[in-house]
Amino acid sequence: MAKKKKAKHKKKVHRRQSSRPQGVGNAAVAATSATSTPEAPPAVAAPTPVQAPVLAMGAASSIPAARSSYVGSDVRRIGILATSCVVAEVVLWYLFTYTGLGSAAYGLIK
Repeated sequence: MAKKKKAKHKKKVHRRQSSRPQGVGNAAVAATSATSTPEAPPAVAAPTPVQAPVLAMGAASSIPAARSSYVGSDVRRIGILATSCVVAEVVLWYLFTYTGLGSAAYGLIK
């Protein structure tokens, strides 16, 4: 008989094969499907008890530090921005009220 030609393309991967873990080979799948013992119904896990929320002040400390490490720097930036805006407002109020700059700017707008 003549030799069979080698396939040029890879085998198609079926849906069941793609969802299987990579370490599982065909032999393991054949061995599990070849044994035809009646299976027991799967054990139902007992529901886990739900803990009541902790009302102590230490509840915020349960948040991982990596998730909230940026908060301190953000609060500092917001404080600096707010302070600089208030200082700029006070300086402009002084300049426009007690110097001739306010009258000159009003004259330019007229």
